[in-house]
Amino acid sequence: MLRRLLLILAGLGLLTFPGCTGEEDQGARSEPWLKDEVALSRSEQSEVRFRAAPGQALAFAVKSKQGSVAGRVPLESAELALDPRALDLAQARLTFDLDHLSVGWDDGPAEAHGEREEGAAPAGDLLLTEAARLWLRLGSDVPASQRAQAEVATFTVRLGRALSSHSIQGGSVVSPSRSGSAARGSVRRVRGTVEGELLLLGHEVTHALDAEVDFLLTPGPVSKASLERVIVRLSEAEAVPFSEHRIQPRDARGAVVSEQLLAMGRSANLRALVTGALVFESQR
Repeated sequence: MLRRLLLILAGLGLLTFPGCTGEEDQGARSEPWLKDEVALSRSEQSEVRFRAAPGQALAFAVKSKQGSVAGRVPLESAELALDPRALDLAQARLTFDLDHLSVGWDDGPAEAHGEREEGAAPAGDLLLTEAARLWLRLGSDVPASQRAQAEVATFTVRLGRALSSHSIQGGSVVSPSRSGSAARGSVRRVRGTVEGELLLLGHEVTHALDAEVDFLLTPGPVSKASLERVIVRLSEAEAVPFSEHRIQPRDARGAVVSEQLLAMGRSANLRALVTGALVFESQR
């Protein structure tokens, strides 16, 4: 009779034995739920990939005692991968075509360069453009292997920090006209700092860029499927010092022209101030 009573109580879950508690039973039952949660988390946080639209460029200006010049460097290719719920983990790789840059005299001060249309520059001057190519080791007599390395500059984005929002959903709502687009849906804007490495003439230097990013969404709830386009805009001019990448006066063979270098002296401290914006299209 006692044995039968114990079996009934155990079957009803009213009787526990040493080493077996109700909390552990609950934990065992929750294990499938935890697996489902991990799978759900991974699916919701999957990346969205973008590719830059062709024909884009960034502008730059260089100010010196001899005057100010401004130019345009075309974008060769760019890819962006981001998680709509973890924007600080976004990664990108941008390649610029130095072999087809153009340079012209700047009518105004370098600080006013940002007032031009994004990516625009003065009409190219053939002599200035050729001089810039020489400085970048793109002279006609530079060995092919060295030219190949000098023809492109690559910026690799590692992460974002100090973001105004870590998700697209939390970004501020702005009108399509303010973002410079004709979006049919809504636009969310996130500001912050983008960290990455610039590889130019074989020298890699870390840069932290202040940027604002506009996410253009189709009408309806915010989701990764509604992401159509991303516009990345430099909030202020980013300085690229010539000395960090050994950009110097050179001849057609790529050799440093010592006389010009000495004439410039340490006071030159030349740098390119880069401005502009790039548009990325969804690849889904």
